[in-house]
Amino acid sequence: MIIQDFSSLELSEAQVKMINHLTEKTWPESKLAEKSHSEQLASFLNRNPGKTCHLIIEQTELQGYAESFPRKIHVEGTPLTIMGLATVCVQEHHRGKGLGLALVERALARIDSDEFPVAMFQTGVPEFYLKMGCEIVHNRFIDSQNPHEPDKNPFWDDCVMTYTKDYNWPTGEVDILGPGF
Repeated sequence: MIIQDFSSLELSEAQVKMINHLTEKTWPESKLAEKSHSEQLASFLNRNPGKTCHLIIEQTELQGYAESFPRKIHVEGTPLTIMGLATVCVQEHHRGKGLGLALVERALARIDSDEFPVAMFQTGVPEFYLKMGCEIVHNRFIDSQNPHEPDKNPFWDDCVMTYTKDYNWPTGEVDILGPGF
């Protein structure tokens, strides 16, 4: 298994189409398939700007995908750039083979190499991430940039987790300064 890393601007349209297809299969509620080709491309490029795309492609099949990206947030009112982790997905017929683990480890290596002080993400499967040294956090999360509900939790999954090397994650309010990821 070989993991390839690309910036979103380095990917071909065919690769973006494969990523969007896998994303739609994993999260059908995203309704990505209902969008036009140009809307799908724009949606991919606009989601999580500055992202690094982690891909496992064997022959011509995208087997797994994840993205990591810089995200500016405020932690207890103090600005901080963290690494966000999102869109971790593996083709159904390749699950259980360690591909998701390999993708997440690749992304979290950016923390271990001191590129970012901490990673933060939401998940519905915390037990998967706990095995890698990630921790569940219980902060209050807001999005002050939401004009309608700035105090509403912008995350939709039940669990928010962090992965740190040396960063002491605080317990206070976290403003993620934009939509959930």
